[in-house]
Amino acid sequence: MRHVSIQADPLSKHASAEERVWASARLGNAALLMAGLFGAWWLLITAVITVNAPPELRQWRFGTLEHWVDVVLAASFVVFGLALRFGRPTRPSLLLGADFVYAVGACLGAAWHGWSWSLTQPPLQSYILIATYALVLRAALLPGPPKRTLMVGFIGWTVGAGLVGTLDLGLEAPPGVPTPTIGMVVGAVVIWGGVTVGLTGALSQILHGLRRKAQAAEQLGQYVIESKIAEGGMGVVYRARHVLLRRATALKLLKPELSDPVSVARFEREVRLTSQLRHPNTIAVHDFGQTPEGVFYFAMELLEGLDLQTLVDRQGPLTAPRALYIFRQAASALVEAHEAGLIHRDVKPSNLYISSAGPVKDWVKVLDFGLVRKTDAKATNLSVAGALVGTPLYMSPEQITHPDDIDARSDLYALGCTLYFALTGTPVFDGESIVEVCASHLRDEPVPVSVRNPDVPLPVERLVRSLLEKDPAERRQTAEEVVDAIDRLLDQLPWTARDSVKAWERHAELYKPVEATDSSRPSGLTVDLGARPDLGSTVR
Repeated sequence: MRHVSIQADPLSKHASAEERVWASARLGNAALLMAGLFGAWWLLITAVITVNAPPELRQWRFGTLEHWVDVVLAASFVVFGLALRFGRPTRPSLLLGADFVYAVGACLGAAWHGWSWSLTQPPLQSYILIATYALVLRAALLPGPPKRTLMVGFIGWTVGAGLVGTLDLGLEAPPGVPTPTIGMVVGAVVIWGGVTVGLTGALSQILHGLRRKAQAAEQLGQYVIESKIAEGGMGVVYRARHVLLRRATALKLLKPELSDPVSVARFEREVRLTSQLRHPNTIAVHDFGQTPEGVFYFAMELLEGLDLQTLVDRQGPLTAPRALYIFRQAASALVEAHEAGLIHRDVKPSNLYISSAGPVKDWVKVLDFGLVRKTDAKATNLSVAGALVGTPLYMSPEQITHPDDIDARSDLYALGCTLYFALTGTPVFDGESIVEVCASHLRDEPVPVSVRNPDVPLPVERLVRSLLEKDPAERRQTAEEVVDAIDRLLDQLPWTARDSVKAWERHAELYKPVEATDSSRPSGLTVDLGARPDLGSTVR
C-alpha cells in the first residue's frame, strides 16, 4: 500500500515528487475517461442516425467533417491521457499546464461536439452536459484545495461557453422554437456554470478532507514527519514524532537516488553499528525499517542545539576551557567506539553536536557513523578499494594514502583537526582544491594554534600538536589517553556545567536551531517490524 502525504496542493512546487506522480496519473485517467465519453457518444449517435434518420441526413452526416469530430476528440484525449499516465511528468509547471489543458480542452471539446451534432441536438445543451461531466470528473479524481479547482473550472467553463454561445446564436431555430437571444444564452451559461463550478469546488473540498482523515487514521504505528532538519551526503534528516509514543524523533532517510545496493548496505551498516554503541555522548538509535516504497530510514533521538561548525561560524573560536570541556566528551565517545573495534572515519565539526539536554548545556553527541568500519575489516564491496573516504579538511595522512589500512589513531588526528578549528575558527590546512588540501596534510607543518589565537595556553597547543603528528606512531595512541590529557588540563583550566549554562544564557540567540531551506516532506512512514532487513547478511 502506498502512502501519499496530503499537501496543500498536489500540483504545487511544495508537493513531493511522489505526490506529483500521483497527480499526473490521476489527471491522465480523467483524460482517458473523457476519450471514452467522446468515443461512446460518437458510436451512440452514429447508430441512431444509421437506424432512424432519413437517407439524406445519413448521407450528409457520414460524408462531412462534423461526423468525425468526436473521433478526433477521443483520439486527442487518448494521447493526452497516455502521456500523463505513463510519462509521469513531475515538474510543477508542466502539471499545472496539463491541468488547465485538460479543463479548457474538455470544455472546448464539449463546444465542438455541440456544433458537430447541431442538427440532432441543441449545442448549448450538449455543452452543459459534457462540460459538467468533465469538470466533476476532474474534481473527483484529483481532489485538492477548492481554490485551484474553482479557478480551473471557471476558466475552462468560460472559454468553452464563449465558443458554444457564439455558435448557438448563429444557428436557425427549428419551426415553433424561439430563436435564442443573447440574454437566454448568457443566462443559461451563467446559471449552469455557477452550479457546475460550485459543485466541483464542494466536491473537491469534501474529497480532500476525506483523504486527510484517511491518512490520519493510517498514522497509527507510523512516524509523522513535521519538518526538514538537515541534509547530508547520503541522507536527509527530518523532525518527526511517533503517534503512539508521542515522542519527538529525528528520522534519517536514505536519499532515493542513492538506493543502489552499495548505498543501501552502507546505510544499513550505519544503523547497526551505531545501535551497538551505548555511550551517552553517542547519538542513540531507536528504530529502523523501510517505507512501503522501499526507502530505508532509522529513527534516532532528537537533539536540541547546533553542531560545532555552526557554533564556531556564529560565535567565533571557543575559549580553551570550554573547548576542552566539549572535546573531553567527544573523545570519551570515541573510547567506546574504538574499544568495540570501530573507526568513525569522519570526525569533523559538523559531526559534533552541541546540545541542550534540559538544564544541561554543551552536552556533546557524536553523529553520523555512516563511514564507520571495523578495524579488522578489509576492503569490501561497500566501498571501492583505495577510494578517498571522509572529509579532506579533517583527514589523517594515512587515510589519504592508505584508506583501507587505518586504525583508531586516524580518528585522533581528525579530532585534533577539529579541536584546532574550534580554538582558531579556521581549519588546519586550507586550499583551492581537494588535492591541495590533501597534499598539505601529507607534507606541511600546521601553523601553531597560538599564532592564530594568542589566547590559547601553551599546554593546550601541545595537546593539539600531539594529535596532529603525521606519523601515527608519534601521535597520541588511544582516545583514552586523550581523555586523560584533557582531564589534567581541565584541572588547570576549569570549566563546569554551570559555566556552560551561563554561556548559553549570555548568547541565547546563537543557539537557535538552523532553519531548513526546504520545507518538503516525504510520505508517512509505516513502522513494519516484519519488513526490517536482515542486516547481518549485508554488514561487515
